[in-house]
This record gives sequence, structure tokens and C-alpha cells, in this order.
Amino acid sequence: MNIGRSTGASGTVNVDNAQLSLNPGTGSELANIYVSKNANTTGELNVTNAGQVSVSGANGNVIIGQRPGSEGAVTVSGTNSLLSAGNQILIGRNFLFDDNNDTAPGTVLQSGGSGTLTVENDGRVQAQTIFIGKQILDPAENKGTLNVVDGGTVQADTVFIYRDGTLAGNGTVEADIENLGGTVEPGLSPGDLNIIGNVQDTGGTYNMEVIGNPGGTFSFDRVLVDGFASIVDAILNISFAGLLPGPGDVFNFFSVTDPTNSVFDFAQINLSGARGDFETGLVNNNFVFVAQSEFESVPEPTTLVLMGIGLAGLGFARRRRNP
Repeated sequence: MNIGRSTGASGTVNVDNAQLSLNPGTGSELANIYVSKNANTTGELNVTNAGQVSVSGANGNVIIGQRPGSEGAVTVSGTNSLLSAGNQILIGRNFLFDDNNDTAPGTVLQSGGSGTLTVENDGRVQAQTIFIGKQILDPAENKGTLNVVDGGTVQADTVFIYRDGTLAGNGTVEADIENLGGTVEPGLSPGDLNIIGNVQDTGGTYNMEVIGNPGGTFSFDRVLVDGFASIVDAILNISFAGLLPGPGDVFNFFSVTDPTNSVFDFAQINLSGARGDFETGLVNNNFVFVAQSEFESVPEPTTLVLMGIGLAGLGFARRRRNP
């Protein structure tokens, strides 16, 4: 099934309180759903009001924004709304097929278009594997984004996030996460991203938001991991708005149920909207950010490189503000 295939084409399919099923059978033939396939095409698939779209079998795939210059968007919204792929969901990422005829299974290419999958309002997505984005960053506008918000749930064995891929939202991802340089943006101004599985990360980026409320309370983003998190050589971006932190204010940006096998090794911490002295460390089940001074408002981001100074055996590292 193709939604937006030929150059210059655009298409929209709405599955509202209805069912659409594709079955490739038992042979090698693929049964794919393409949402914007070629360059200069746009495609949109909306699954709403308990609608269900499935492509079954070991060769069943959903590809959103397959080739450079394509723009695909899929929304799964509402209780009992479901998008299910027997094999893979690729978001802003391409396949390689034999003879370019889409009739034989192949391997994943390092190319693709722009794709967005939004799972919201108790909607659900299922697949064996989900790929978000790719490693090649050219052209810059070709990206993959998975938004899981407002009760949305994604279920898979593994979700891969690549350099131009983003996982965002305040929903639930029931999968192991392999972050290979991609971006994670928890919350929805702000909120919690729930991951039921383990997180393996090398060189990823995490964007957190802290909002100071009247009366001295704070709202902030969190990643809640039911498992372990191994985050190495990563970047942590923290933006501040409203009331700014003071000495002793604590922000549990990450929570894990398996702290023994968890590692938080951020190569760089960037602050925007404020600056100040702070410490970070894994305490019990939480990776914490603890303000050590009155934070000051600043207009531009402040970059802080980890000092690596251990404190009191708690695995803390102290950061100092830039002058």
C-alpha cells in the first residue's frame, strides 16, 4: 500500500473506527505500508476512534518517509486505535530491496526522508523493531521523530534511535532502547517519558525542561526506566524558565529500577536560561541534579564540561558556572 508514491504526489488515508489489514502470506513477498515513498511526495495516515491498521507476518513493514525528499506522517489516536507491523516500523529511514523492485527482503540503508509517527490519547503501536532516523545527516531536513504522548503506548522488542532521530513525549515505550547518537525529549511541557525496558546509549542527547512555579515548587522532565540505563558520552541539555533553583534544590531527571547496572556518564551539560553551581550523581535509583548556589538568569546557553570530582563516595561530580 502506497500513500504518496509518484514524484509530486500527495495522499491521505483515514482509518476511523474501521480495520485495514495486509498479509504477505508465507513466502518472501513483502506487504509494506509506505507513507510517502519517493522524493517530492507527501503522505499521511490517520488511525483514529478505535481504528486498526495491521501488516502482519515476518515481512510486514511500515515505512514513513522512505527516500530523501519524502515527507510522511502517521497519527494513531484514541482508545483501542492500533498500528501493528509484524516486522519493522521505519521512521525517516530507507530499505534496500533486490533489484529495487520491493519484492525481496533486504537490509536497512543509511538514507531516508522525513517521517513522523505520533501515538496519542491511549493509541497503541506494535512492531518487532522500530528504527527512528538514520546516521547520515544530509540533507538536514530529512529526520525521523516518534512522539508518544498523552497515554500513547509503543510496544517493540527494540527501538533504535539514530543521529537524526528523536524520541519524545510523556507516554510509554515498552521496549529496550538503543540510542546511537539520537535525541530523547521527555515530557510535554514538562512530563515523564516511561520506558519499560533497558536503555543503552552512546553519544545521545537528552533535552530536559525545568519550570519554576510560584511558591518555590518545580516541574521538570524525567525519564523513568523500568530496568537499567547505560548512558555514556552523552549530552544533557537543561532549559530553565520561571523561578530559578537555589541551593539544595534537587531534580531527579532519570529514575531506574536497576541502579546496579546503570551508568550515567555525560560528556557535556548545557544550561539555557540560567547558570549556577551544581552537582550530579546516581543516588539510590535516581540520577540527580543538585543546585549548589542561587542560579542566575542568562540569555544564552552555558556549557559545562564534567569535572569528574567524586564527593563523599556518592558518585557525584561538581560543575562550575562559567564566568
